[in-house]
Parts: sequence; C-alpha cells; structure tokens
Amino acid sequence: MGRDRSGRYCAWSEHAHPGFVAGRHHMFDYWVSDNEWLECVDYRNHGTYRGIAVHVSPNGIGTLVITPARESNGSRAPDDVLEEAGFEWDGRPGEPWIKIVEPDDPDMEVVTTRAPIDPPWIKNGEAPS
Repeated sequence: MGRDRSGRYCAWSEHAHPGFVAGRHHMFDYWVSDNEWLECVDYRNHGTYRGIAVHVSPNGIGTLVITPARESNGSRAPDDVLEEAGFEWDGRPGEPWIKIVEPDDPDMEVVTTRAPIDPPWIKNGEAPS
C-alpha cells in the first residue's frame, strides 16, 4: 500500500481483483476511500546472519538488505566482526553497515512478525471528517 502525491492511499496487485482497476506497469490499483476500513498489518523482519542480530528489508529485486541490530543489552556486533561477515560501511557517520544477501543464504535466518494495525488514514479509530 502506498500514497500518491495528493495523499490518497492505494493498494496494488499483480493480478486483477474485484474493485481493482488497471494501473501503470501492468499492475492493478485499488483506491481507498477516506472512510473505508481495510485490514492493515505491519510486517517486521529480523533475524540473524552468521550469529549477528540483523534487521531484514526485502528489496525490489528479490534480495534482502540486512543491517546490524542492537541486542537486548543495547550493543551491536563490533565493526571487525561485521567486516569479516561481509558487511560494508561507506564511512559516513550515522550510516549503517549493510549487506545484500539472497533469501536462501544458508547463513541467514529470518523471522517475520505480523501485527494488525489501524489503517493509516483512520485517526483514533475514526475516519477523517
């Protein structure tokens, strides 16, 4: 789901479904009305790579972008451990170490959590007036 420049929300699909209209790039769009309640979920991906706690972000080309996560005690893997595991850092302060991996990488373990959330266009349980 995303928003257009005017702020309207739109869901999209690779396949036609009731209520969806032909959109760009061979996709089908569903434009959400302001007071429409749709089931929305928040997906969070985390896991480990070679024992290093990581955040996991799927990208648009089928691979995973992983960045080191903080452990429950607030620490993260040391720089030398990240470098040895193939993570890269561009040297800019505040920028994360990153690594691109295939989803089936044997060193990668991913856990996805799914939590229901209110639709983002609904505020405090009520549609905008």
